[in-house]
Amino acid sequence: MKKLFIIFIVFYFKSTFSFAEENKCNEFKKLSKEYIECNAKKLKEVSSKKAKELKDGTSKKTQELKEGTSKKAKELKENLVEIGDKVKNKIKEKE
Repeated sequence: MKKLFIIFIVFYFKSTFSFAEENKCNEFKKLSKEYIECNAKKLKEVSSKKAKELKDGTSKKTQELKEGTSKKAKELKENLVEIGDKVKNKIKEKE
């Protein structure tokens, strides 16, 4: 019971703080200059954060793809060299 109470208290405080951050523009009157500026600033912060996350994710995926492609190309080149050596050896054996 004590654990359940502690979990409830932690959840309550966590949700309270998250709601406080979301509603910081509600202190201004609707359609006032301050309210519009506050919402514009909040929108700019969120969009720049999402754009940064997207950019980081895309660059990470691009890097992984580049590394995977270069690894596969290297393996293919090694396999072709091995096949070429085997062919040369068989030609020499026939002569």
